[in-house]
Amino acid sequence: MSNKLFSTWLKATLISLGICVIVFLTLGDYGVSTDEAEYIQAGALNIQWFKKPSLNTIDTFWARNSEHPPLVKILTGATQYIFQKKIPLFNEIIAARLEVLLFVFLLTFFLFLFIAELYGEGIAFFITAMFSLLPRVFYHAHLACLDYPLTTLWVITI
Repeated sequence: MSNKLFSTWLKATLISLGICVIVFLTLGDYGVSTDEAEYIQAGALNIQWFKKPSLNTIDTFWARNSEHPPLVKILTGATQYIFQKKIPLFNEIIAARLEVLLFVFLLTFFLFLFIAELYGEGIAFFITAMFSLLPRVFYHAHLACLDYPLTTLWVITI
C-alpha cells in the first residue's frame, strides 16, 4: 500500500470514528420510532432462535417483520443481547441502536474514499462532514432501522 493511499485511508478512518463518536454520544437523544420498535422486537426474537436453533420453531421466532431482510435486525438483536443482557452497559434502546454505528462508520469511510478519489481529500472531508450532519441523515444515524444501513450498502455498491 502506498503512503498516499495509507494516508487517505487513515483520514477516512479518523473522520469515520469522529462521526461515530458524535452519534454514539447522542444515541439516547431521540425517542423510539414506530419502525424501530418493530425491528428491535424482531431482532430480539431472532437472537432467541439463534441460541437454540430448530426448524420446528423457526416460524415462531422469524415470522415477526419477515418482509424485510434480516441482517440489520439480527445485528440489532445481537447488540441488544450483548450490551444489555450479557454486559449490562446500556438500556434496551441504546443497546439495540449500537448496531447502527457499524453502518455510520462504513458509510462515512467509503463516502470519504469515493469523494477523495474524485475531488481530493479536502473536499472529501467537507462533503463527508456535511452529509453526516444533514438533519435527516443525522436523525437516521441514531435509529435501529433499515434506512441508514440501506443507504450505507448503496454507497458501498457505488
